Parts: sequence; structure tokens; C-alpha cells
Amino acid sequence: MLCRWKLYSKQRRLTLSKLIILFFLLIVVIQITHIILLSKIRGNTKTAKKNEVSEMIKKIYESYKLDSSGSYHMIADVALCSHYSLSTSKPTRERYDVTVVTQTSLNNIQYIVKLANQWEGPISVTIFAFDNYIVTALLTIAALRKCNPIVLEMVSFHLVYPLQRYPRNLHNSYESSIVSCEDLPNILASNIPNYSFDNIQYPHNVLRNFAIKNSRTEFIFMIDIDMLPSAGLRNNFSEFIKVADTFLPNLTAFVVPSFESNLNVSVPIDKKDLLKKWDNLQVRPFYFEVCWKCQQHTDYETWREIDGSYMKVAYNIPWKDPWEPFFITRHFVPAYDERFKQYGFNRISNVCELHIAGYTFNVLSNAFIVHQGLKTSTNFHNNKIKELNQNRLLFRKFKEELKTKYPYSTKRCY
Repeated sequence: MLCRWKLYSKQRRLTLSKLIILFFLLIVVIQITHIILLSKIRGNTKTAKKNEVSEMIKKIYESYKLDSSGSYHMIADVALCSHYSLSTSKPTRERYDVTVVTQTSLNNIQYIVKLANQWEGPISVTIFAFDNYIVTALLTIAALRKCNPIVLEMVSFHLVYPLQRYPRNLHNSYESSIVSCEDLPNILASNIPNYSFDNIQYPHNVLRNFAIKNSRTEFIFMIDIDMLPSAGLRNNFSEFIKVADTFLPNLTAFVVPSFESNLNVSVPIDKKDLLKKWDNLQVRPFYFEVCWKCQQHTDYETWREIDGSYMKVAYNIPWKDPWEPFFITRHFVPAYDERFKQYGFNRISNVCELHIAGYTFNVLSNAFIVHQGLKTSTNFHNNKIKELNQNRLLFRKFKEELKTKYPYSTKRCY
């Protein structure tokens, strides 16, 4: 009897040992399977990104569009947002919707994520790049779309580059450089110049016009990429214009007061919050230090006293030199003059033309935009004064040309 018990105990220990070994092997198999699956997922992700970049490269090769001067190659919808991609043809413009239109070089492209999350609507952005920065642009676009669902859904990217600065072997240059979501912050933080493009002038207005042309809504809102609109601005304006459209003329610019904030200050959630931060010196009117005369005509003191609980036209302002407000208007606004490049007069020239063309400027009661960071005289590039003086001479010529372009207008840009 004792021998049988010892034999049973031994067999039991052996069985238990086998079970432990089998359990261990099972865990190893599960881990290996998990690693294989993860590798496949990463491989599929990498392949998807490669396929997307390949599609963008294909669009570059198949595009033959140049700007009016024949200096730039222009690729529309190099990456079309999914909000529109289901349509096989360009749809009729959405009547009461608004597209944010903007432009950027690679050094500021990181702002598109905050902008997309804040706007929650269609954005049309033109990117300027050259040489191998074009490859960086495509890889960054693909990563931004992959890592940020709102960018994929709402942001349409367009590309412009100088004809003489085209990268060699475009197809082969990205294969080993696919950007992961983990690496994206480092790419976005890389020090890529904005105005000092190796003697290449930055064509703000070429980029702006292209972004406007490729928007798909009746209204557009032209802002800089590092500006954030007040929460709900898009929906509030859409509801407002459905009513206001019946009695306001087509040639109307809806002025959105602009502010600038300390970098560590969150965007005000509404006008009440904005006024509080304004009183606490956390925000201030845009260009308050750099060019107050360019913005003060908005009449901020009057605006702050207007009820901000709902959107309406607060007051009308006749244009006065050198006012350059930000505004919402219909997409058929006069084009920006593409001769203005680098710094100075590239926006004010357009506002001046709107004035000559008969536009009225109506300030909205509760809409605003905030530039992320304070504008100071020390944070401009070295050639600012030289470029400003050159464009000032062009602006004088531009104003004289408007007299011929609008012979029946009695208004002048003085």
C-alpha cells in the first residue's frame, strides 16, 4: 500500500512539472505571437505611410500647374482631407460653412494640430518647401495625418516650391525615413528657417491665393497658422450668416478682432474669459508693440463693451491706412498681389484693395483670434527693415495701379 502511494505521489509530481513546463511554453508562444503581430501592425503602418507618401509624390509628378509668374510649381490637394475625399469630383461650395485658409513653411507646421482641434472645421493650408525639405514636408504631412485624426479629417494640404529647387531622386529619398508618431515631435521641433531660405524669397501671397482657390466653402477666414480662433467661431458664424445673408451685401468683410498672448496662457474660452485675461495683462491686442497703428482702428475699447453672448455685427468701420484686420469673407475676394514677398505690406495691400473695391468692414461682436506668443521688436528676422522698405515702394506703385483697376471708385488708400 505504501509503495503504491509513493508511486502515485511521484507520478503526481511529474504531472505537475509537465503542466508547469507546458504553461511556461504557452506563455512563450503567446509572447512570440504577440511580437509577430505587433511587427505586422508596425509593418502595415509603415507600408500605409509609404503608400501615402508615394501617392503624394505621384501627384507632384502629375501636376503641371505653375503660378502666374512661372516661378513656382503648385500641387493642389497633395493630401486631401477625408472630409472631402469621398467625393470623386470637386463639390459645390458649402454655402454657409467657413474654411480657415493659411500658409506656412516647415518651421511652423506644428501649429496645424492646435489649429485643427480648435477650429473643428475645414482648413486649407499651403506649405512652402524646396530641395530635400520637400521630402521632409511629405513625410511630416503623412505623420501628422496618421497621428492626429482631426488633421486627417479636416486639413487639406497643398504644396508650392520654386522650380529651380527641386529635389533629386524623390522616389528613393524617403524609403528609410518614414516618420513615426514617436519621432514626429522631434521633426516638428527641428530648426528649419522661415524667412532666410538660402536667398529664396518667401511668397506669402502666392501661398495664400492657392489656399483660397482650393478651399471648398462659400466663406473663407484667412489667418496666420500660429493663430487660434475663439471656441465655436465656425458654428457661430454659420448660424449668424444664415440670417445676416438676407440683408448684408456680398462685398462684406466680417472683422474678427485679433489678440496676442503669453505663451503659457491658454486660449480664452469665450469673450468673458478674454476680457479677464486682458485685464490681467495675459493677452493684449495684436501688434500692440510692433505696429499698433496697424490694428488700433479695430476700436478695441468699443468692442470690449459690446455684449458677447451671441454673434452679431457690433459696428461698421470705414477703412483707414494702415489698418490690416483679419476677417471672414466670401471666397471670391480679390486675390492677394503675388509680387509682395518676404516681410511687409503683403496683407495690407489686399485690405486696401477691398476698400477700393467697395467692401464694408463689419466687426463681429464675440469672435476673436489669439496669436500664440507676444509680438515684440526683438523677435523679427534680421532683414525685416530692408524688406519693409522694398515692399513700401511696391505698395506705392500698387496703389497707383488700383486707380486704373477700379476707375469708378472714389475711394483711395490714404
